[in-house]
Amino acid sequence: MDVKLHAIYFFLAFSMQFLSWKIPFREQVKSNEKSWDLLSIVAGEVYSLIYIALIGTPVFLLATHETALIEWREFVESWHPIFSVMTQLILIDFLLYWVHRSLHHQWLWNGHAFHHSSKHLWWMSGLRASPIHVLMMGLPFTLAIIVFPTPEGALITSMALCLGIANQHWLHSNIKVPFEKHIEWLFVTPRLHFVHHSKKREFSDSNYGFIFSVWDRAFGTLTSPEKVSINEPLGLNYKNSNTRLILGLPPKAKLNITQKGQATE
Repeated sequence: MDVKLHAIYFFLAFSMQFLSWKIPFREQVKSNEKSWDLLSIVAGEVYSLIYIALIGTPVFLLATHETALIEWREFVESWHPIFSVMTQLILIDFLLYWVHRSLHHQWLWNGHAFHHSSKHLWWMSGLRASPIHVLMMGLPFTLAIIVFPTPEGALITSMALCLGIANQHWLHSNIKVPFEKHIEWLFVTPRLHFVHHSKKREFSDSNYGFIFSVWDRAFGTLTSPEKVSINEPLGLNYKNSNTRLILGLPPKAKLNITQKGQATE
């Protein structure tokens, strides 16, 4: 099974890379940042394993214990499988929206800044993460296990996690999507998500959705790509080393944040 999953993963990765060459919505430029994207895979794996060991596994064992949440578990098991799958996926995506939005708060921003540090988006850029980023992004999946404390629920959560990783590659892939304006009424596309990586905080503090764009529409955080230049500069609006960013540490120099969200040293 693992071999098949890896084969599917590499096929999707190759397909995204190929499509981003053939039908990019932004001009592809040479990037010297890819070594940090590759390093972030290793770091992300380490952070994720620590999270699973310290939080994910204990919560799973408690939630699925035969004496825990008995009545609720029986209620959830009575649901139709399709309804259960859709409800769980929508719940996770809804929670991810709010977690993502909270990471843009001043108190948590340094834990998310590494994800925004890339000046060139490609399908690997979405895996940039610090320990705080991994912790926060893992919470919706952990909560899903509590809400759906069944073997089927655990399987769906695992599937949602795999889908989430694939979706991160997709959102950062720079692929032009046919009928984007229509699709974006319901789903997040690479074009819609690229706005979120703008160097300007007025744009990056919007478009928090992962799969569904309806959360941004419902809660007033949507910025239309039509309002943003296709050549919009990406990355952070202040300086910090990649070493400090990958650890979730702030810049050494104290920053002054202006009312427009611009940061100066």
